[in-house]
Amino acid sequence: SYAPTREFFYDDGFVAPYTDYPLDGEHVAQNVYLNMINRAKEYVYIMTPYLILDGEMLNAITFAAKRGIDVRIILPHIPDKWYAFLLAKTYYEELMNAGVQIYEYTPGFVHAKVFVSDNDTATVGTINLDYRSLYHHFECGAFIYNNPVVWDVEKDFQETLSKSQKITKEDLKHIWERFYKTDSSRGKDKKGTGLGLSIVKEIITAHEENISVVSTEGVGTEFIFSLPQA
Repeated sequence: SYAPTREFFYDDGFVAPYTDYPLDGEHVAQNVYLNMINRAKEYVYIMTPYLILDGEMLNAITFAAKRGIDVRIILPHIPDKWYAFLLAKTYYEELMNAGVQIYEYTPGFVHAKVFVSDNDTATVGTINLDYRSLYHHFECGAFIYNNPVVWDVEKDFQETLSKSQKITKEDLKHIWERFYKTDSSRGKDKKGTGLGLSIVKEIITAHEENISVVSTEGVGTEFIFSLPQA
């Protein structure tokens, strides 16, 4: 009975706050994200500090790019959690092969959780694009439609994008390199900003074992390794 009428918000669209509660079986945040991705007609831009995708979300993002939608994702270049950073990178190849453009915010860590699409829809909140946020956490956000605020969100995305480095397929070849940096001209540390997967590889090779990577379109990236039994 307290729902706003269409007439009331006719001129300025609407802003709808929402919450996601892990104990009710309703995946509200995931449905908001999937709805924006699946309904996009021109573009969908994403900013997230973490990228850990399940099959449904991965398929939605890659299919959007394959059907011609301009899909761009901005992630941190300097992480706060190295293990989450490594996990995010395991999705790069499959996403890029589908046509998704991936950028890393080179000045530091980006903590925004933002989706914006088609100049008319946006959502901003606490929900990371990872499994824990979408399924296990108490989260909240605001869904914005046909409101001038959408333009502000898109403008902020573009300003962040201008300070970000686009990841290329050449960069993917250096996934194992210690301190590899996509743009050595940026940042105070000219040698790089992270250990990458080299720390994992070195632990395994120290035990005289091997690790390999297999990326399968529509399935994901699999790391295969062996370690001696204790």
